[in-house]
Amino acid sequence: MSLGQLIRPENRLEQLLQLWENKMQLVGAALTKSAIWNNDIVAGINRIGAVVNWRNFRKTLLSRKPYDPVTFGVPEYVTKKYLSNSPVYLYIPEIIHNWSQTSRRMYMPTKDMQISLELTQIGRLSWGDIHPPFPSFGMVLPIPIAWKHEARAMPEIDFVYAGFSQDKVLILTLGKDLDARPYLTEKRSAAIEAAVKSEDIVAIEEILNDLSAKHFGTPAIHLVIMERDDKHPIMEDLNGPCKTMTVANGKTTSVEEELPDYWKLIIRMVAGMCLHLETMSKDRVTKPRVKTGQWKKLDQQMCGPRMVTAESMVCSVDTTRVLSPEERQMHARIRSNGVHEAVQMSVHFRSACWRKKPGMGDDPLAPKCVYVDWSIVNMGELGKFGLPMASAVTVNA
Repeated sequence: MSLGQLIRPENRLEQLLQLWENKMQLVGAALTKSAIWNNDIVAGINRIGAVVNWRNFRKTLLSRKPYDPVTFGVPEYVTKKYLSNSPVYLYIPEIIHNWSQTSRRMYMPTKDMQISLELTQIGRLSWGDIHPPFPSFGMVLPIPIAWKHEARAMPEIDFVYAGFSQDKVLILTLGKDLDARPYLTEKRSAAIEAAVKSEDIVAIEEILNDLSAKHFGTPAIHLVIMERDDKHPIMEDLNGPCKTMTVANGKTTSVEEELPDYWKLIIRMVAGMCLHLETMSKDRVTKPRVKTGQWKKLDQQMCGPRMVTAESMVCSVDTTRVLSPEERQMHARIRSNGVHEAVQMSVHFRSACWRKKPGMGDDPLAPKCVYVDWSIVNMGELGKFGLPMASAVTVNA
């Protein structure tokens, strides 16, 4: 994928994945050089985990296999020697895997909506009271957030990732400096791989001397991890010490300190988005459903899966989903002729949907449907390899 296709905030996770892949490949080349040229035993035994398996990560995403922290973990030796002692790189594969498997959703609030989210009143709410639309999702910010590192103005933040697990909330932010980063081309990546495979130390040395200054540098990445406690108020963390990790200018800080004001805005936005979407989705389920029994059989040209099957597209989001010509044709027929026909949707994640309780159709007093928190629509269309469609959704106040 070309750099021009990547330069949009909704593609920050694709950029982050390419950054991680580039790092792992260059580190693998450096370890190979040290192990062979300098007879470094420690470097040799640390050619494990993500350093050698990074190229298989996209295949793992497409196959929807579980994430294996051993296969794609970063050795502690590598983290200290080559990655500025940054634990951020330990989380990158997990973050991207969770997003790919649980939502592939980017929320795009309008400017007015972002302002409203920044003013979210959390009160005595805890993270246990916040119910996210998906276990993980991204937010593209129309109003970038300014911040400073050691009194120096840094590239603005325009993307937020939020991941929820049983015991923690992980929030990561990225910004515009990812657009200016020189990613490895396929040709240069193939040259590195060939040199490492043949153990051509001279070629590896030349490549590393040429690339290290440009590609070993790290754009600003922020990561905060908060305990997901049912009783502990979020405000106490916002006004007190909280563990944060920041990678900026090649240096990593991992400290327990009071959150800067820009982080308080980001946490309010994540909590506010979850509260807003939960309210909206639960409000929708009270409205009447379309009577699907009135629809005729789908046209043959509408059937068949449409999903992500290419490794180069596992994290990219082209645009807000555009209707295909066939879908537009079907929509025109429905709107103009009143014909109740519909098109089969692409495989995608849905944050809220309804299911008819089995065996309850003949009971007039039974609920019409049950609310389902999140699910994959048309999951049966997924082949052995493939991912649901990624989608960017505009959110209004």
